[in-house]
Amino acid sequence: MDKIAGAYRCGDGKWIRLHTNFPHYRDGMLDLLGCSYDKEAVSAALHDWSALSFEQSAL
Repeated sequence: MDKIAGAYRCGDGKWIRLHTNFPHYRDGMLDLLGCSYDKEAVSAALHDWSALSFEQSAL
């Protein structure tokens, strides 16, 4: 399992699950979030998003 895969709370209090076990998924998520490859950085970046906005942007 990738080190940043898992469930995260977004800024609106709703949860999302990141599936980053494929490198291109991981890299796309990190590019979208604009953060480093670290669970804490991902969590902090997701506080700036609503779950729905993030999900729609990640499509």
